[in-house]
Amino acid sequence: MKKYINMKAVFSSLAAVAAVMFFVACSDWTDVDSLDTDEIIAREQNEQQYQQYLSNLRQWRKSDHKIVIGWFDNSVKIPSSRAHHITDVPDSVDIIALMYPDNLADFEIEDIATVRRDKGMKVIYTVDYDAIKNEIDLEILNAERNGDEVPDFETTFRERFGAQLEYFTKYGYDGISIGYCSVKDDFLTKEEYEEVQKYQDIVFGAYASLMEQYPDKIYLFEGLPENVADKSILSDYDYIVLKTQDAQTINEVALLAQFSMIEGVPTGNIIIPTYARSTASDDTQTGIFWIRDPETGTSSDYSAMVVIADWILEPDNIGKRGLGVYRINDDYYFSDLAYKNVREAINIMNPSPKN
Repeated sequence: MKKYINMKAVFSSLAAVAAVMFFVACSDWTDVDSLDTDEIIAREQNEQQYQQYLSNLRQWRKSDHKIVIGWFDNSVKIPSSRAHHITDVPDSVDIIALMYPDNLADFEIEDIATVRRDKGMKVIYTVDYDAIKNEIDLEILNAERNGDEVPDFETTFRERFGAQLEYFTKYGYDGISIGYCSVKDDFLTKEEYEEVQKYQDIVFGAYASLMEQYPDKIYLFEGLPENVADKSILSDYDYIVLKTQDAQTINEVALLAQFSMIEGVPTGNIIIPTYARSTASDDTQTGIFWIRDPETGTSSDYSAMVVIADWILEPDNIGKRGLGVYRINDDYYFSDLAYKNVREAINIMNPSPKN
C-alpha cells in the first residue's frame, strides 16, 4: 500500500494565500527585478497568514515524510531569472545542494539565509572524491606526456580535498555530502587494494572528524556504497544517495539500486536520484523515460523524476527515503508552472494543496 503523508492538515488554512503567492509561471519572472505586483500586494495584505504558513512549513519538516534533495546549478553569479534563485525552489524541497559551493555572490548568501530562516530548508554541498582523483590523474598524465614536473598525487589530493572541506565552515553550510564511487575491490591486487583503502581512510576519516565537531549538521553519502570497504561507517550518514541518475528506465533504476544494496549497506535512508529534464532542445534523454504503450506500440516521454516518485512509494527491501534531483533548476522553465515536474513528484510522495 502506498504511504502518503497528509500535509493538508498542516497547510489547509493557508492554501488560498499560498496559491496566490507562489503558483507563479516563469513568464511572470523574466527579470530579476520584475517581481509580480499581485504577489507583493498579496503578501503585504496577508503577512500574518504568510508567517503562520512559514511556521507550519518549518514544523512539517520534522514530520515523517518523503525527503526531496535538489542539486542546484548556481554557476550564474549575475542572475537574470528567478531560476537562478534557490528561494524559488518549491517549499517542500528539504535540502538544496549547491553545485558550486565557493565564491558565492551576495545574493546567494542572502538566499541561503532566507530559505534557512523562513522555510527551514538545509543548504549543503558535495565534495566529490572521484572528480578530484580524476582531475589529478589527468594532470599527471599530461605532465608526463609533456615532460613537465609531475605532481605528487597524495600531496595534491590532500590539498584539494582539504580546500573543499573548508567551504563547510567558510560559508556555514548546514551539511556536506561525500561523493564516492571508486572501484570494487574484488579483483584488485594487494597493492591496489591498499592504495584504495588509504584514500578511503583519508576521506571518511575527515568526514568522521566533521561529524564529531559538528554533530548537528547533516551528512550524506553520494555514490556507490557497495565500494566502501568498511560499510559500518555508512550508518553514520543521514542519507545514502545511490548512483541511479544515469538510468534510462525505471527498471534500470530498480536494478542499479538493488546492486548497491549488498550486505552491510544500511536500509531505510536511501535517496533515489535522477536528473531534471534538460533545457537543451536536442537532448531527448536527460531526465526523461521513454515508455512504450503496449496497445499502440508508440513511445511517449515522461519526466524521470515523476516516474521515480511513484516507484519510491512501492514497498521493497531498499528502504527508499526519498527523491534526489540533479540540476533541479532546469525544471524551472515551464510556461504554465515553474518547477512543474518537481511539484508533481512531491505531490505524489507527499500530497498537499501546495508544493
